Amino acid sequence: MATLKDIAERAGVSISTVSRVLKKDETLHVTEETKTRVWQYARELGYRKNFSKKESPTEDDLVEGQLCLLLPDEYSSTSYVQRLRAGIEEYALAAGIEVMMLPLSRAHQGLASESAHVIRVGHKRGEEKKTLLTAEGSDALQITIDEAYALRYWLKEDNDKTALCLTADDSFAWKSYVEKVGVHSIVTCKQNSAAEGYQETIQLLHSETPPRSIIFGNQTILLGGLKACIDRGLTPGRNIRIACLDGDERCRFMNPPITYQEVPYFYAGYFLTESLFSEDKEHASAFQKQMILTPNLHWQDSWVNF
Repeated sequence: MATLKDIAERAGVSISTVSRVLKKDETLHVTEETKTRVWQYARELGYRKNFSKKESPTEDDLVEGQLCLLLPDEYSSTSYVQRLRAGIEEYALAAGIEVMMLPLSRAHQGLASESAHVIRVGHKRGEEKKTLLTAEGSDALQITIDEAYALRYWLKEDNDKTALCLTADDSFAWKSYVEKVGVHSIVTCKQNSAAEGYQETIQLLHSETPPRSIIFGNQTILLGGLKACIDRGLTPGRNIRIACLDGDERCRFMNPPITYQEVPYFYAGYFLTESLFSEDKEHASAFQKQMILTPNLHWQDSWVNF
Protein backbone atom coordinates (compact mmCIF):
# COMPACT_ATOMS: atom_id res chain seq x y z
CA MET A 1 0.00 0.00 0.00
CA ALA A 2 1.22 3.48 -0.89
CA THR A 3 2.56 5.74 1.87
CA LEU A 4 2.75 9.50 2.32
CA LYS A 5 6.46 9.25 1.49
CA ASP A 6 5.71 7.58 -1.86
CA ILE A 7 3.29 10.34 -2.80
CA ALA A 8 5.70 13.06 -1.65
CA GLU A 9 8.50 11.67 -3.82
CA ARG A 10 6.28 11.52 -6.90
CA ALA A 11 4.74 14.95 -6.33
CA GLY A 12 8.05 16.63 -5.44
CA VAL A 13 6.86 18.00 -2.10
CA SER A 14 7.48 17.23 1.57
CA ILE A 15 5.71 14.48 3.48
CA SER A 16 4.09 17.06 5.78
CA THR A 17 2.68 18.88 2.75
CA VAL A 18 1.17 15.67 1.42
CA SER A 19 -0.35 14.92 4.82
CA ARG A 20 -1.89 18.37 5.11
CA VAL A 21 -3.24 18.31 1.55
CA LEU A 22 -4.94 14.95 2.11
CA LYS A 23 -6.37 16.19 5.38
CA LYS A 24 -7.69 19.25 3.51
CA ASP A 25 -5.90 21.61 5.88
CA GLU A 26 -7.26 25.07 5.03
CA THR A 27 -4.30 26.77 6.69
CA LEU A 28 -1.87 25.24 4.19
CA HIS A 29 -0.57 27.77 1.67
CA VAL A 30 0.27 25.90 -1.52
CA THR A 31 -0.93 26.37 -5.08
CA GLU A 32 -3.99 24.57 -6.43
CA GLU A 33 -1.69 22.92 -8.93
CA THR A 34 0.28 21.34 -6.07
CA LYS A 35 -2.88 20.10 -4.38
CA THR A 36 -4.12 18.62 -7.64
CA ARG A 37 -0.78 16.89 -8.18
CA VAL A 38 -0.80 15.38 -4.68
CA TRP A 39 -4.34 14.04 -5.08
CA GLN A 40 -3.52 12.70 -8.53
CA TYR A 41 -0.56 10.67 -7.30
CA ALA A 42 -2.48 9.55 -4.22
CA ARG A 43 -5.11 8.03 -6.50
CA GLU A 44 -2.60 6.57 -8.94
CA LEU A 45 -0.63 4.90 -6.15
CA GLY A 46 -3.77 3.56 -4.48
CA TYR A 47 -3.28 5.46 -1.24
CA ARG A 48 -5.72 4.58 1.51
CA LYS A 49 -6.15 6.86 4.47
CA ASN A 50 -5.79 5.24 7.88
CA PHE A 51 -7.81 7.12 10.43
CA SER A 52 -6.47 7.48 13.94
CA LYS A 53 -8.60 6.72 16.97
CA LYS A 54 -9.27 10.42 17.48
CA GLU A 55 -10.35 11.02 13.90
CA SER A 56 -13.82 10.46 12.51
CA PRO A 57 -14.32 10.05 8.75
CA THR A 58 -16.73 12.38 6.99
CA GLU A 59 -18.38 12.54 3.59
CA ASP A 60 -15.57 14.80 2.41
CA ASP A 61 -13.11 11.94 2.82
CA LEU A 62 -14.80 10.03 0.01
CA VAL A 63 -14.18 10.72 -3.64
CA GLU A 64 -16.27 10.07 -6.71
CA GLY A 65 -16.29 6.44 -7.81
CA GLN A 66 -14.55 5.29 -4.64
CA LEU A 67 -15.58 2.26 -2.63
CA CYS A 68 -15.58 2.70 1.13
CA LEU A 69 -15.21 -0.57 3.02
CA LEU A 70 -16.31 -0.42 6.65
CA LEU A 71 -14.79 -3.25 8.69
CA PRO A 72 -15.98 -4.43 12.12
CA ASP A 73 -13.32 -3.59 14.69
CA GLU A 74 -13.44 -6.81 16.67
CA TYR A 75 -13.65 -9.22 13.73
CA SER A 76 -11.55 -7.49 11.05
CA SER A 77 -8.69 -9.99 11.43
CA THR A 78 -10.81 -13.15 11.26
CA SER A 79 -10.45 -15.44 8.25
CA TYR A 80 -14.09 -14.84 7.32
CA VAL A 81 -13.75 -11.08 7.02
CA GLN A 82 -10.36 -11.35 5.33
CA ARG A 83 -11.78 -13.57 2.58
CA LEU A 84 -14.77 -11.27 2.10
CA ARG A 85 -12.38 -8.36 1.86
CA ALA A 86 -10.18 -10.25 -0.63
CA GLY A 87 -13.16 -10.81 -2.91
CA ILE A 88 -14.17 -7.15 -2.70
CA GLU A 89 -10.64 -5.98 -3.46
CA GLU A 90 -10.24 -8.47 -6.32
CA TYR A 91 -13.18 -6.94 -8.20
CA ALA A 92 -12.18 -3.39 -7.30
CA LEU A 93 -8.64 -3.94 -8.59
CA ALA A 94 -9.85 -5.39 -11.90
CA ALA A 95 -12.33 -2.53 -12.35
CA GLY A 96 -9.86 0.21 -11.36
CA ILE A 97 -11.90 1.22 -8.33
CA GLU A 98 -10.28 2.82 -5.30
CA VAL A 99 -10.94 1.14 -1.96
CA MET A 100 -10.73 3.05 1.32
CA MET A 101 -10.97 0.95 4.47
CA LEU A 102 -12.34 2.43 7.68
CA PRO A 103 -13.19 1.00 11.10
CA LEU A 104 -16.92 0.48 11.48
CA SER A 105 -17.02 2.04 14.94
CA ARG A 106 -15.98 5.44 13.60
CA ALA A 107 -18.41 5.56 10.71
CA HIS A 108 -21.69 7.40 10.94
CA GLN A 109 -25.02 7.73 9.18
CA GLY A 110 -23.88 10.48 6.84
CA LEU A 111 -20.88 8.60 5.54
CA ALA A 112 -22.65 7.21 2.46
CA SER A 113 -22.89 10.04 -0.03
CA GLU A 114 -23.95 10.32 -3.62
CA SER A 115 -20.32 10.47 -4.71
CA ALA A 116 -19.20 7.13 -3.22
CA HIS A 117 -20.28 3.52 -2.70
CA VAL A 118 -20.18 1.96 0.74
CA ILE A 119 -20.00 -1.68 1.78
CA ARG A 120 -20.49 -2.43 5.44
CA VAL A 121 -19.07 -5.72 6.71
CA GLY A 122 -20.73 -6.98 9.85
CA HIS A 123 -21.69 -10.11 11.75
CA LYS A 124 -24.94 -11.18 13.33
CA ARG A 125 -23.39 -13.87 15.45
CA GLY A 126 -25.29 -16.89 16.66
CA GLU A 127 -28.06 -16.83 14.08
CA GLU A 128 -28.68 -19.54 11.51
CA LYS A 129 -28.64 -17.02 8.68
CA LYS A 130 -26.33 -14.07 9.18
CA THR A 131 -26.23 -10.87 7.20
CA LEU A 132 -22.53 -10.55 6.50
CA LEU A 133 -22.52 -7.70 4.04
CA THR A 134 -24.81 -4.72 3.75
CA ALA A 135 -24.34 -1.54 1.81
CA GLU A 136 -25.52 1.81 3.09
CA GLY A 137 -26.99 4.48 0.87
CA SER A 138 -29.56 4.68 -1.89
CA ASP A 139 -28.32 1.52 -3.69
CA ALA A 140 -28.37 -0.71 -0.62
CA LEU A 141 -27.25 -4.26 -1.40
CA GLN A 142 -27.20 -7.27 0.87
CA ILE A 143 -25.93 -10.80 0.86
CA THR A 144 -26.83 -13.53 3.34
CA ILE A 145 -24.75 -16.63 3.98
CA ASP A 146 -26.28 -19.60 5.77
CA GLU A 147 -23.28 -20.73 7.83
CA ALA A 148 -25.25 -23.17 9.99
CA TYR A 149 -26.15 -25.26 6.95
CA ALA A 150 -23.75 -28.11 7.72
CA LEU A 151 -24.55 -28.16 11.42
CA ARG A 152 -28.20 -28.80 10.68
CA TYR A 153 -27.13 -32.00 8.90
CA TRP A 154 -24.37 -33.09 11.24
CA LEU A 155 -26.38 -32.48 14.42
CA LYS A 156 -29.53 -34.33 13.42
CA GLU A 157 -28.80 -37.22 15.78
CA ASP A 158 -26.39 -38.33 18.50
CA ASN A 159 -25.79 -34.69 19.48
CA ASP A 160 -24.89 -35.74 23.01
CA LYS A 161 -22.02 -37.75 21.51
CA THR A 162 -20.76 -34.94 19.25
CA ALA A 163 -18.11 -32.42 20.35
CA LEU A 164 -17.01 -29.19 18.69
CA CYS A 165 -13.39 -28.05 18.67
CA LEU A 166 -13.24 -24.39 17.64
CA THR A 167 -11.01 -21.34 17.70
CA ALA A 168 -12.01 -18.24 19.66
CA ASP A 169 -13.29 -16.60 16.46
CA ASP A 170 -15.26 -19.70 15.47
CA SER A 171 -16.91 -19.83 18.89
CA PHE A 172 -18.61 -16.48 18.29
CA ALA A 173 -20.13 -17.82 15.09
CA TRP A 174 -21.37 -21.20 16.23
CA LYS A 175 -21.74 -21.30 20.01
CA SER A 176 -25.23 -19.82 20.25
CA TYR A 177 -26.67 -22.16 17.62
CA VAL A 178 -24.97 -25.24 19.05
CA GLU A 179 -26.15 -24.47 22.58
CA LYS A 180 -29.75 -24.48 21.31
CA VAL A 181 -29.54 -28.01 19.92
CA GLY A 182 -27.18 -29.34 22.62
CA VAL A 183 -23.93 -31.26 22.13
CA HIS A 184 -21.46 -33.37 24.09
CA SER A 185 -19.09 -30.43 24.63
CA ILE A 186 -17.60 -27.30 23.06
CA VAL A 187 -13.87 -26.69 23.46
CA THR A 188 -12.16 -23.47 22.40
CA CYS A 189 -8.54 -23.44 21.23
CA LYS A 190 -6.67 -20.44 22.58
CA GLN A 191 -4.57 -20.30 19.42
CA ASN A 192 -5.39 -21.20 15.85
CA SER A 193 -2.74 -23.89 15.51
CA ALA A 194 -2.47 -27.60 14.83
CA ALA A 195 -0.68 -28.06 18.15
CA GLU A 196 -3.60 -26.53 20.01
CA GLY A 197 -6.03 -28.70 18.06
CA TYR A 198 -4.01 -31.75 19.03
CA GLN A 199 -3.97 -30.93 22.75
CA GLU A 200 -7.71 -30.17 22.93
CA THR A 201 -8.61 -33.31 20.98
CA ILE A 202 -6.40 -35.50 23.19
CA GLN A 203 -8.20 -34.13 26.25
CA LEU A 204 -11.58 -34.85 24.65
CA LEU A 205 -10.58 -38.42 23.83
CA HIS A 206 -9.22 -38.96 27.36
CA SER A 207 -12.43 -37.76 29.00
CA GLU A 208 -14.61 -40.15 31.00
CA THR A 209 -17.16 -40.28 28.17
CA PRO A 210 -15.27 -39.43 24.96
CA PRO A 211 -17.30 -38.17 21.98
CA ARG A 212 -18.01 -40.40 19.00
CA SER A 213 -17.99 -37.43 16.62
CA ILE A 214 -15.86 -34.26 16.53
CA ILE A 215 -16.53 -31.20 14.37
CA PHE A 216 -13.53 -28.89 13.91
CA GLY A 217 -13.83 -25.18 13.19
CA ASN A 218 -11.14 -25.03 10.49
CA GLN A 219 -8.46 -27.06 8.75
CA THR A 220 -5.60 -25.87 10.94
CA ILE A 221 -6.95 -27.32 14.17
CA LEU A 222 -8.34 -30.25 12.18
CA LEU A 223 -4.78 -31.34 11.33
CA GLY A 224 -3.88 -31.52 15.00
CA GLY A 225 -7.13 -33.31 15.77
CA LEU A 226 -6.47 -35.96 13.14
CA LYS A 227 -3.07 -36.74 14.61
CA ALA A 228 -4.61 -37.01 18.06
CA CYS A 229 -7.16 -39.52 16.77
CA ILE A 230 -4.46 -41.59 15.06
CA ASP A 231 -2.30 -41.55 18.21
CA ARG A 232 -5.28 -42.91 20.11
CA GLY A 233 -5.74 -45.70 17.57
CA LEU A 234 -8.92 -44.19 16.09
CA THR A 235 -9.67 -44.11 12.37
CA PRO A 236 -12.07 -41.38 11.15
CA GLY A 237 -15.05 -43.02 9.47
CA ARG A 238 -14.58 -46.33 11.29
CA ASN A 239 -14.70 -45.70 15.01
CA ILE A 240 -15.01 -41.91 15.17
CA ARG A 241 -16.64 -39.33 12.90
CA ILE A 242 -14.74 -36.18 11.88
CA ALA A 243 -15.91 -33.08 9.96
CA CYS A 244 -14.69 -29.53 9.31
CA LEU A 245 -16.89 -26.42 9.36
CA ASP A 246 -14.61 -24.22 7.27
CA GLY A 247 -12.63 -26.28 4.79
CA ASP A 248 -11.61 -26.45 1.15
CA GLU A 249 -10.59 -29.10 -1.37
CA ARG A 250 -7.50 -29.98 0.65
CA CYS A 251 -9.79 -31.94 2.97
CA ARG A 252 -10.38 -34.40 0.12
CA PHE A 253 -6.69 -35.27 0.01
CA MET A 254 -6.29 -36.04 3.70
CA ASN A 255 -6.13 -39.63 4.88
CA PRO A 256 -8.94 -40.48 5.12
CA PRO A 257 -10.76 -37.74 3.13
CA ILE A 258 -12.55 -35.39 5.54
CA THR A 259 -16.18 -34.27 5.27
CA TYR A 260 -16.24 -30.48 5.12
CA GLN A 261 -18.31 -27.37 4.59
CA GLU A 262 -17.00 -24.85 2.06
CA VAL A 263 -18.26 -21.29 2.62
CA PRO A 264 -17.87 -18.99 -0.45
CA TYR A 265 -16.85 -15.79 1.34
CA PHE A 266 -14.47 -14.69 -1.41
CA TYR A 267 -17.10 -15.04 -4.13
CA ALA A 268 -19.71 -13.34 -1.97
CA GLY A 269 -17.49 -10.29 -1.66
CA TYR A 270 -16.63 -10.28 -5.36
CA PHE A 271 -20.17 -10.59 -6.72
CA LEU A 272 -21.66 -8.17 -4.21
CA THR A 273 -19.17 -5.53 -5.27
CA GLU A 274 -19.88 -6.26 -8.92
CA SER A 275 -23.60 -5.76 -8.36
CA LEU A 276 -23.00 -2.59 -6.37
CA PHE A 277 -21.24 -1.01 -9.34
CA SER A 278 -23.61 -2.47 -11.92
CA GLU A 279 -25.01 0.04 -14.39
CA ASP A 280 -28.17 -2.03 -14.52
CA LYS A 281 -29.83 -0.90 -11.29
CA GLU A 282 -32.86 -3.13 -11.84
CA HIS A 283 -30.53 -6.13 -12.10
CA ALA A 284 -28.67 -4.99 -8.99
CA SER A 285 -31.93 -4.70 -7.07
CA ALA A 286 -33.02 -8.19 -8.09
CA PHE A 287 -29.56 -9.52 -7.23
CA GLN A 288 -29.83 -8.02 -3.76
CA LYS A 289 -33.23 -9.56 -3.06
CA GLN A 290 -32.46 -13.03 -4.36
CA MET A 291 -28.87 -13.68 -3.39
CA ILE A 292 -28.67 -16.08 -0.45
CA LEU A 293 -25.47 -18.12 -0.50
CA THR A 294 -25.62 -21.66 0.81
CA PRO A 295 -22.27 -23.29 1.61
CA ASN A 296 -21.20 -26.38 -0.30
CA LEU A 297 -21.30 -29.54 1.78
CA HIS A 298 -18.81 -32.23 0.72
CA TRP A 299 -19.44 -35.70 2.15
CA GLN A 300 -16.34 -37.85 2.53
CA ASP A 301 -15.35 -41.08 4.27
CA SER A 302 -14.72 -39.46 7.67
CA TRP A 303 -18.42 -38.88 8.47
CA VAL A 304 -20.46 -42.05 8.11
CA ASN A 305 -22.78 -44.02 10.35
CA PHE A 306 -21.04 -46.95 12.01
